[in-house]
Amino acid sequence: MDRIKDLFYFIGFSDEGSDIYTFVYYNGRIKKYFELFGWNYNIKPSRFTYFKTYNLNFLELISPNSIYEWIFNEEYQKLFKLLFEKHFLKIHHRELSFINSVYVLERFHRKFIAEKSSFDKRIKYFRPLFEQLLPERIDINQYLNKIEQTRHNISHFEDKSNVFKGIDLYYASLYIEIVIVISILEKIGIKSEQILSLTTFSKEHIDGMYLHNKNLEYTFPSEMFK
Repeated sequence: MDRIKDLFYFIGFSDEGSDIYTFVYYNGRIKKYFELFGWNYNIKPSRFTYFKTYNLNFLELISPNSIYEWIFNEEYQKLFKLLFEKHFLKIHHRELSFINSVYVLERFHRKFIAEKSSFDKRIKYFRPLFEQLLPERIDINQYLNKIEQTRHNISHFEDKSNVFKGIDLYYASLYIEIVIVISILEKIGIKSEQILSLTTFSKEHIDGMYLHNKNLEYTFPSEMFK
């Protein structure tokens, strides 16, 4: 049952609206019901949700085969824990969040696409998803190259200029996280048009939040943090 709750959390259910889901199953010819509480997590109330799933029927989005694939594949469970463990922490650093997301992306590619590959090839494999998610004003090649440079910069304690910093570092890790979520949804059998219906909301919503926070970053300077 915990893995079903994780799947709800994974695709963004329960941030608003109903917090109780009723399932039906048959024991022989007898119809039985059980309830699942979706928000049974000790996490920050400000969790950022990038998928708009509130008006969708869960069982229309997730087929029985997809549920089976999710529950009984230990690699998906490992990826979930690695990717979302930071959501359960009261404080986490942007650098650690970024490296965490990059590591899960590399692990996914290594497990499901190619065991041996350079990071440059791994990140470029996900280029179509980044193109789908990132604002049109962003040059995809430069963005992917910046992800690679930032990973190298943090891992080797360097201080190069062409890297993500501050709020840009946070949003880079967020975009990587979404790419991983979409990739896993595809692997467990969610239809591409259903995934597209979720990410259409994500693109404008995340960019709007980014621009709003970027504006605040420059509008209200701090005496302590220049």
